[in-house]
Amino acid sequence: MNTQNQDRNIVLTNSLIRSEITAAARDTVDPEAVHALLAPKATVSDSGVVTVDGKTPADAVAELLKVKPHFDTNATPPGDPQTEAEAAYQAAKAKGDITGMLVAKTKLPGKRRTVA
Repeated sequence: MNTQNQDRNIVLTNSLIRSEITAAARDTVDPEAVHALLAPKATVSDSGVVTVDGKTPADAVAELLKVKPHFDTNATPPGDPQTEAEAAYQAAKAKGDITGMLVAKTKLPGKRRTVA
């Protein structure tokens, strides 16, 4: 194979890897960053199938999100006041603590009530 064909194959392989990984990562916060992390581990078979460490790109992205949840658009940020207030509300509710429920409810964004 001549150098020009080898260069073309490298470009096509890299394009296929980029396409498959970014498609699998389309619902992440930063698909390009996910691509940068996974691409070095990706291979393309002779039949054109992309794998990342032997897994499909979708499975590789799912595993990455377990390790790096900040890439997940559905992840709740740590210290999120909504989540903390909801957890406090549910804990108070489970104990039957009406005062605790009311205090937690006032901390929910958009749920503040003033008592006259």
